[in-house]
Amino acid sequence: MNEDVWRELVQAGLSPQSPEDDAWLRAILPLIAVSRTSNLGVIRRTVEQFAPDQQPESVLTYMRWIPRLNAYADGLLVWSLENDGYLLRQDIREIILRTLRTDSNFPSFNAFLAELRRGYARDTPARADRHATEMLYHMLRSGEQLIAEQVVATITTLVPDDAIPEFLTRLRDDPELSREALIQELISALENRG
Repeated sequence: MNEDVWRELVQAGLSPQSPEDDAWLRAILPLIAVSRTSNLGVIRRTVEQFAPDQQPESVLTYMRWIPRLNAYADGLLVWSLENDGYLLRQDIREIILRTLRTDSNFPSFNAFLAELRRGYARDTPARADRHATEMLYHMLRSGEQLIAEQVVATITTLVPDDAIPEFLTRLRDDPELSREALIQELISALENRG
């Protein structure tokens, strides 16, 4: 993270207390910012994949990261019942994403998170609609060529039939995804399948 971005984050209210905090935040915040919502599993797996030097000795330490992060800025990371995960404060996230979008690793971050969310959707049918929504968000940012028919097939294997209406509502109500042409095709295909 370059110094201009860091200064902008500090102006937005981020206040590291020491050089160690500074280094830790520079390593961790970009990993959290790529995902629109994070739970401890997403944070842990992303750190293991992209910043293994930041892994704590115990997985229980990740639970202490949430209050630690919030000590650096008011409401930096808050739990959202609606999104079933932690949300990074939007102004902070946008500052970080402006830089990350030009990073050569941005597509691989998103491809990794898409696969992670695919696994969560497969393994937790009760929340498959939420994880599949986030999977689509990351697939669209991974640089992967997506074909509507293949995406429909993926969704119909991950999201139980009785959860498809909720899934469609999520897509329609999602301000970022609802504008995407592929998402419009997906909605139409899922509505018209018989």
